[in-house]
This record gives sequence, C-alpha cells and structure tokens, in this order.
Amino acid sequence: MGLDGGRFHDQLVGDLGVGQTAGQEAEDLDLAGAVGAGMKLLSAVPEIALSHGEVASGSQTAAALTGMADATTLLALFPLALFCLTAGIAALRARTFPTWLGVGALIAGASLTVNGCFRGTENVPALLVFALWCLAVSVHLLRVSRHDRSSHDTVGTETPSGAPA
Repeated sequence: MGLDGGRFHDQLVGDLGVGQTAGQEAEDLDLAGAVGAGMKLLSAVPEIALSHGEVASGSQTAAALTGMADATTLLALFPLALFCLTAGIAALRARTFPTWLGVGALIAGASLTVNGCFRGTENVPALLVFALWCLAVSVHLLRVSRHDRSSHDTVGTETPSGAPA
C-alpha cells in the first residue's frame, strides 16, 4: 500500500466533519493548491522560449518574455499562500497532524504572501520555505503510512509455535 496523493487531504478533512463548511474548505484547499502549482509551472514557459528560441538578448521580445515569467511566478505565490494558510488552519483546528506541521504551513503561507508583495524579488525565497514544508509533510505522511502498514502486517499473524506475534 503506497502513499497516495489524497492522504493529506483525507486526514485534514476527515476530522473537520462532514458538513457543508468542511467540504467547501476542502474544495478551496484543493483548488488553491492546484491553481498555484499550475501557475508556477506555466511561469517556466517564457523562460523555455527564451532559452530555446531565436530571441536576441536585450530585445523587446526577451524583455517581454522575462516580464511574463516574473509576473506569473509572483502571481502563483498568492494561491500557494492561500493553500498553505488554509491547510495550516485546518491542521491546527482538526489536530490531525502535529502542531509543528500546522505552524509550518502558516509560516510558509505568510512568507509566500509577503514575498508576493515585492515585485523586485529575483529568487523568490518563500518558495524554498514552501518546498521545505512540503518535504516535511511528505516525510511525516511517509512515516505514518509505514507505521500503519507495519501495524497492519503484525495484526493477526502467528509465530510458528502457534502463539500470536
């Protein structure tokens, strides 16, 4: 049994309840994450066109493509921030995840919001905070799934002598 992409979503929403509000929060969480990730991926298209195309450096076309890539990256920060803030609040409210993961999501969301407000940022350091939080969530979910799998494997097994394991 592997780690599926819906585990984070299921654990967060599972303890929030099954009401209309929890369902709407889950949809907002999914939508914000998907929009932010999609926009960030699309921000690479102008840079690919610059590197593989026949665009002269210093031309208006090169400047326009660079401006499009920068603007798309900055615009992608806001849906990602919404995703992190929503996930952090839901994690802290539901207490499904450790507190440090919820606080980490809030820190990542705040840093993405602040970073998105500054147009002159060239390297977008908030994406590193976001990536670190994603790594922490992934490691946590991997450890939980391995623990669940190992506890499933040992339940009901017997040793060769007939005694339970």
